[in-house]
Amino acid sequence: MNSPETGRQILLILHLAFEAPQSILDRRDKAPTAALRLLDQLEQTDYGRNPNVISNARIEIKYSTSTRQPLQPVTLPGQPPIDWEHSQWVSSVLAWIATIKLGMTRSDLLRVFTTEGGLSTRTHRTYVLRPCQTIKVDVQFSISGNEAEDKITQISKPYLDYGISD
Repeated sequence: MNSPETGRQILLILHLAFEAPQSILDRRDKAPTAALRLLDQLEQTDYGRNPNVISNARIEIKYSTSTRQPLQPVTLPGQPPIDWEHSQWVSSVLAWIATIKLGMTRSDLLRVFTTEGGLSTRTHRTYVLRPCQTIKVDVQFSISGNEAEDKITQISKPYLDYGISD
């Protein structure tokens, strides 16, 4: 349950389950006890370091079960509707990126990111997110004997930019 991918999958399943609360017919099934306990467990993992994601899921579940209606986004007149699927994807990507911490190794980083083209050194390089290479981070390392074991000493906030290829 500690992997970001598992956390994203659990939240997606909960979202889909409570998107149609009117389908819950038996009154005994209207209390979301198991779903809320699952969110409590997620809060204890690395994924729980993104409290807004779990907090939003908790609000959605409580609203859906108390009103028997799905939570509807509110948009201002004249504004385009919120694209919830893209918003959830961005939230899950940010949670995934947040699993990379100072002190982790270059090989840990390469499970989530891959190298970007352009100028770099062994101590400073730009990395791109594997599934979306317009999302980038700049990383600084302290050098060890083995390049894969170099430690992350600084990592930027994620940002968007066009790709660079050599």
